[in-house]
Amino acid sequence: MKANWNSVVRAIRAQARVTYARQLSFAKRLQYVQLYLLSKIWYIKQTLPPLTIHIQQLTSVCSWYIWQGTPFKAPEGTGWVGPAGHRGQMLDTTSQPYLENG
Repeated sequence: MKANWNSVVRAIRAQARVTYARQLSFAKRLQYVQLYLLSKIWYIKQTLPPLTIHIQQLTSVCSWYIWQGTPFKAPEGTGWVGPAGHRGQMLDTTSQPYLENG
């Protein structure tokens, strides 16, 4: 059983590496994982239950494929502001702007 899942992990990892070269957007990479990689894993899982180590390896492969090269960006219009001495308050984009003397 372990040898079978080792070959599945290797195949999924190889497929993710090949497909990553296609320069897909974040949304397309996520869709690819959901529709292609996970469907293969779920199909095999129905007949052969994986060990915890294999689940961890497959999670790592899917996460790598989805997130590699995608920097985190805060939504535009958000920032850290506040009155003097109160740094670290998250700006609510729906509220009125903070005025120092008013």
